[in-house]
Amino acid sequence: MAHTPGPWRRYRDKKGRVSKIEGRGGRVCTFQPSDLNVEANASLIAAAPDLLEALEEIVASNPSVTINSSGWMEDVSAIEKARNAIRRARGEE
Repeated sequence: MAHTPGPWRRYRDKKGRVSKIEGRGGRVCTFQPSDLNVEANASLIAAAPDLLEALEEIVASNPSVTINSSGWMEDVSAIEKARNAIRRARGEE
């Protein structure tokens, strides 16, 4: 599944409110002035391509984490969370 290429950027309306997010391939989403938490949501959405890329790099650099101690258990958990997030971002879940 492909998504609109990043980077994604927030755009504001004439009143200074976040109104939309666009990437190189066009509009990603539009916000209504009455949307709650619009600033926080817009920041998170705009960062999505960068977050996905970072997670993919982390997982690629740790393809097989072995469980040797309780410290590794935490790493395995974090890597598994990253893998799950990547699958969700790609629409595989």
